[in-house]
Amino acid sequence: MRAVSGADQDERRRNRVTLAMAAGLMVAIVAGGLVLAGRLLGTDDADDPSGTKAPASSTTTVDPKVAAERAYREFNAMTVRLGAAPDPDDPEIAERSTGITRTTFVKALTGLKERGTVL
Repeated sequence: MRAVSGADQDERRRNRVTLAMAAGLMVAIVAGGLVLAGRLLGTDDADDPSGTKAPASSTTTVDPKVAAERAYREFNAMTVRLGAAPDPDDPEIAERSTGITRTTFVKALTGLKERGTVL
């Protein structure tokens, strides 16, 4: 086994500190993203189609799987509604989609509306 010089020990210590800082930063980013996602995908009484109201509490925990499934169902309901009456300017599109999905959906609705086609 070779002896480790003082310079090598210092470098290893700096590498460990750098790795710990990077790991801490990643944890903070993920935690911040989860908090933000929970706020963005949180429940709203007006959006509850069942008409039931959850009991009031001081803290709200949103299960990411439940929030994703709810967003998926709401997007699908919107596509069905807009397929029956195509309106590429419907404000719900901006609430339920982004990026290429939104662009493609608006183009499809525009085409349906121009052709007079309903689904």
